[in-house]
Amino acid sequence: MKDHSETWNQKQLIQWCKTKAELQYLFHIPNESVGGQGWIIRNRQMGVKPGVPDLFYPVPLHGYHGMFIEMKAGKGRTSPEQDRWLAALKAFGYKTVVAHGWEEAKKALEEYIYGAHKTKNHETRSILPDGGSEDLSGMRVRPAEEETADMAQ
Repeated sequence: MKDHSETWNQKQLIQWCKTKAELQYLFHIPNESVGGQGWIIRNRQMGVKPGVPDLFYPVPLHGYHGMFIEMKAGKGRTSPEQDRWLAALKAFGYKTVVAHGWEEAKKALEEYIYGAHKTKNHETRSILPDGGSEDLSGMRVRPAEEETADMAQ
């Protein structure tokens, strides 16, 4: 079986995400060092920082503020800068994942979204800002009142 590139894996993941309304807010953080020295300098001046994860899902669920995903191909390893970012983001209350291939990233997103999040009384609310006018394929999260009560403890 051929190991595909990180780019190929990320494109596969994004294609799959396009079929899920609940993943419409997942986005790529352009942080690649390509385009020559001038491009790298320009990007750094604009705030690009080495080690920032590849993808961000800014939807708070299960006590996390959102989820960052660092994509890796094959047996790729994280750099020291990536390790620092992932540790800091985790300490700040974000779910962080290093995914080796798009299938691992897909599984991590499914677990983050569809994990154990049933409430005692099964009252639910949509995660979408418009209150759920789109088909969410049964996705629901805890009521805001319950989340607020948990944060106060």
